[in-house]
Amino acid sequence: MSGKKAGILASKNMQSLQVVSIKHYKRIAFRVLWIVIAVLVIFGASYYWSLYEDAHTKHLMISMKSSVPGVAQIFYDFGQGFTERNSETRTVHSSEQYQDYRFPFPDNKKIFNLRFDPLLSGGHIEVRWIGITDGLGNSFTDLNLASLVPSAQISRLEMASDHVTVVMEDNANDPQLYVRLKEPLLISQEVHPSYHYNLLLSFGAILLLVLLVCFWVYWKDKKNINSISSHKIR
Repeated sequence: MSGKKAGILASKNMQSLQVVSIKHYKRIAFRVLWIVIAVLVIFGASYYWSLYEDAHTKHLMISMKSSVPGVAQIFYDFGQGFTERNSETRTVHSSEQYQDYRFPFPDNKKIFNLRFDPLLSGGHIEVRWIGITDGLGNSFTDLNLASLVPSAQISRLEMASDHVTVVMEDNANDPQLYVRLKEPLLISQEVHPSYHYNLLLSFGAILLLVLLVCFWVYWKDKKNINSISSHKIR
C-alpha cells in the first residue's frame, strides 16, 4: 500500500516538474522573443533616422577627374552676386579615374547663378556629370555640361560626347567657370520619391524578420514541450 502511495506521489511530482519545466521554457522563449523584437525595432529606428537625414540633405555633385591635386570651389548667387560666404570647397585628388565631389546645396533658396572654380592652379580636368542629388544618391536634376562657360584663366574648353575637358592657364591661381542657368534654380525640401519606396521595403524586411523569429520561438517552444511530454511517458 505504501508502495502504491509512493508511486502516486512520484507521479504527482513528475507532473509538477513537467508543468514547471514547460513554464520555464515558455518564459525563456518569450524573453528571447521580446529581446529580438526590441533589437530589430531599435535597428529599424536607427536605420530610418539615417535614411531620413540623408534623404533631406541635398548636394551639388560633380563627377570629374583632375591631372593635379587642388581645391575646387562652388559659389551660389542668391541675388547678391558671388561671395565667399555663399560658397563651398572640396579637396580635389589627382586621379585618372572619375571621382564624385559633393558640395552642400541649400534647400528652398533660389539660385540665380553658379560659379565653379575647379582648381587653384594650372592643370586640366574632365567633367562627366553635374547635378543635384540627395545623400542617398538620388538625382533631382542634371545640369547640362554645355552650360559650362569659361570666365577667367581658362586656356581651353572642349566638349566631347560624354564629358567636358577644361584646361587651365599654366600660371593660373584662380580659374573660373560659369554654369549658365536657363532659369533660377530652386530645389524644395521634399524628399525623392524613391525614399518612401525604399523605406517601405526596409520596414517590410524588418517585419518579415520579426515574424520569422516568432515562428522559430513557437517551433522551438513546441519542440521542448513535446520533449518533456515524451520524457514523462517513458
